Amino acid sequence: MDPDTDRPDGVALRTFQAYLYTVVIIANGTLRRTVVAELWWNRPADTDGGGWYYFRRCVDKTAEEAVRRVERDFKMWAEKQGKATGP
Repeated sequence: MDPDTDRPDGVALRTFQAYLYTVVIIANGTLRRTVVAELWWNRPADTDGGGWYYFRRCVDKTAEEAVRRVERDFKMWAEKQGKATGP
């Protein structure tokens, strides 16, 4: 069974290039009517045992927008990493 990656509030491992990542959504009690989306990633091929690393968080009025922003930032970062280590 495939994980549900279309729902931003679903718990799922997503893939991009050599990375696995997940986005954690948190209702923000500090800023009214906002949602925090944190992105955590790992690269299973790494020799460190595949630990999870915190990337960044984005705050927005909706979960969908917060997820979209943090995923966009992560994918841009991951593409730069690939170019830095590429052939």
